[in-house]
Amino acid sequence: MKDTMRKAVSWIFIGAFCTAAPLLLLSALGYRYNLKRNAIQPTGALSLISIPKGASVTLNGVLQQGTTPLRLTQLAPGNYTVEATKEGYHGWRRQITIAAGTHTVFATLRFFPTAAPVAVEGFPPADRLIWNRGGSSWIVLSARGEEGKLLTAHLLAPGIPPLVLEGPLHAAAPAPHDLALAVLHGDPLRLTLIFLSLTESFPTRTLQVRDTVQGITWIGSNEIMTWNHEALETRALDGAVRARAEVPGLVSATADRGRIILLAAAQTPLTLRVLAGKSINDDFAPLTATEFSRASLIVPGAPEDLVGVLDPLASAFTLLPQGAVPQRILQPGLTRVQWDSGHAVWFMASEHELQRASWERTLAPDVTLLTRTSESITSHLFVPDLDAVFYTTPSRLAFVHLDPSVDQEPHTLYEESAMEIAGADPTHSRLYLKIGEQLFSYALQTP
Repeated sequence: MKDTMRKAVSWIFIGAFCTAAPLLLLSALGYRYNLKRNAIQPTGALSLISIPKGASVTLNGVLQQGTTPLRLTQLAPGNYTVEATKEGYHGWRRQITIAAGTHTVFATLRFFPTAAPVAVEGFPPADRLIWNRGGSSWIVLSARGEEGKLLTAHLLAPGIPPLVLEGPLHAAAPAPHDLALAVLHGDPLRLTLIFLSLTESFPTRTLQVRDTVQGITWIGSNEIMTWNHEALETRALDGAVRARAEVPGLVSATADRGRIILLAAAQTPLTLRVLAGKSINDDFAPLTATEFSRASLIVPGAPEDLVGVLDPLASAFTLLPQGAVPQRILQPGLTRVQWDSGHAVWFMASEHELQRASWERTLAPDVTLLTRTSESITSHLFVPDLDAVFYTTPSRLAFVHLDPSVDQEPHTLYEESAMEIAGADPTHSRLYLKIGEQLFSYALQTP
């Protein structure tokens, strides 16, 4: 009797093992039994990684065990509503489809705080702000009043009193190393160099310039170029003139990535030519001559073999590649362009659309719509460290992810009127906003 019972138990165990083992193996391989279809079918998986971590996740309204970073397996194929939330942060929600045998990964979910912007203490009301970042600090030049006559420089660090300059403000240019700001101001005209310092005052140097100077730009870190509609001059930081070149009909000049780029009038009033050279003593090679308006400007930050010209009057952005055919993009209402510095990628803002564009030498530019708004877009800023574009409308601050695998729906961060993006500090994860005439700081992560 005992032997018979022992044999029966052994056969039951063997039968259970033979039944369960394949099911366990199939489960380990990502299969599950579908009661509705009465069939075994492969499942899918979902992973979510967020910054900051610790977000709760729901699938179709059901809270999942654990927080991000989170991996969910053995999900039946089908459509899901995925939500990720974290207290004190704006949440994320998306409709997804899980396919059999696939693993869907959202690896760059960024959550931004719901806290309101905070006014920057001690900063006066300003009509215009010009930024110059050095390391983890900023020099901010504020201009207010008729023709910017109330002109002050501020360091966004506690305990440093502002520097008062004589207005009006004519032009300003940050140094390539971000440790100085050149300011063309006053009547009579003068050029003041403001150097970044964390001492109790700003080191400055004032240079005398011609009253006909209309613009300034840096050439490297130790030389400044001034220009008017007839000529260019370069000078050392002590004010000594190093070189001068006559360029009749000059409309604008800039230095970018070791090149000097000029917009100058050709033979007819509506035609401008784009010239490029390494030094004002060189012969400037003409890149193109086309119908740019006199409101056109060079957009800095292009790759070394490209020049980009924005013509807001024509709502056009023109790419001028060395040794290739110019590419012209027409976008109704185009007002602003920002390069992804050093890459053939740029961001364009028109009245109601924000777009990302890229270019390969053998192809036409590829333009992708990031978002379309019913309100006009008043400012935008691409922040590479966050892989997102922030923008404002007359009533809100919003952002859109650039990774299409994560999300490309716009998300509102804060609602307020008369708001524009003034600058960003990725090192400390914050935006600076100009709301009315006041400067505000908006934290993109909690301490």
